[in-house]
Amino acid sequence: MALTALLCAVSIALSFLESLIPDFPFVMPGMKLGLSNIVVMFALELLPLPSSLAVVIFKAVFALITRGFTAFLMSLSGGFFSVSVMFLLIRSRKTSFGALGVGVAGAFMHNMGQLLVAYIIVSDGIYAYFPILCGASILTGTLTGLANYIILPVIKKIPIYTVKENY
Repeated sequence: MALTALLCAVSIALSFLESLIPDFPFVMPGMKLGLSNIVVMFALELLPLPSSLAVVIFKAVFALITRGFTAFLMSLSGGFFSVSVMFLLIRSRKTSFGALGVGVAGAFMHNMGQLLVAYIIVSDGIYAYFPILCGASILTGTLTGLANYIILPVIKKIPIYTVKENY
C-alpha cells in the first residue's frame, strides 16, 4: 500500500511538472508528453492491477482538482483504456512486446479514450484529430517506454518491495 501511495504521489508530481511546460505552437491544445504514464507502466510491472488502477484514479482526481471536470473525464478514460491494454501486453505469456511496444500501445489507447470523451462532448469533427493522435502516440509512447526501459531494471535491484501476482 505504501508503494502504491508513493507511486500516486510521484505520478501527481510529474503531472504537475508537466503542466508547467508551455504548449508548443505545433501541437494540439492540452496535448502533453504523458510523463506520469511512466509511473503507471512502472506500477503495472511491479504491482497488482488494482494498484495501477489506483494510480490512474489519483491522477484523474488531481486533474479534476487542478483543471476541471473535462480534464478529469479525459484523464480517467484515457487512463483506463491505457492500463487495460498495457496490462494485457505486459502479462502476455506468448509474446514480449517490450517497453517501447507497451509504451506506444498505452499512449495510443490513452489517446483513444480521450478521443471517445471528446466525441461524447463535442461530437462532430473530432475524428479529424485521429491521425494527429496516432503520430503523437508513437512519439510519447516511445518516450515513456524508453524511460521505463531505463528506470525499471535499476529499481528492480532495490530490495524494498515484493511483487505480488494478484491480477
